[in-house]
Amino acid sequence: MNVYKQIGRLFFVAALLAVMVVAFGPVAPVRADEPLADVQTGPTSIVINNLSGKTLALTVSGDSGFYAQTDIGAGESMSFAAGDANGPLADGQYKYELMTTSADGEQLKAQRGSFKIADGLIVPNVQRKR
Repeated sequence: MNVYKQIGRLFFVAALLAVMVVAFGPVAPVRADEPLADVQTGPTSIVINNLSGKTLALTVSGDSGFYAQTDIGAGESMSFAAGDANGPLADGQYKYELMTTSADGEQLKAQRGSFKIADGLIVPNVQRKR
């Protein structure tokens, strides 16, 4: 009977782990050589596809004090437009940063880049990684 209890416990633990993987997904570390996101720049918008498997914090800052911050969920995409209901972004230089953090807020990895707005259109700059 003792053997049956041990087998039962083993099956219980295996089932519990399987439920956790299905519910929360497998946890894979973000490798240093892999980008956090695929960033595609067009003349009127930038599309960011989160590849990291974690929520990314996006910060965009630019000339004349522009500042915006939002989160991009794991596996999600978002678009950042050269203009919105408030009008176009001012011509000038802009920087963006995508960052993952640990549960206690420590920065784990960042991907940075920049772009320029000229005559209301986005002009991409070379993407930098850290």
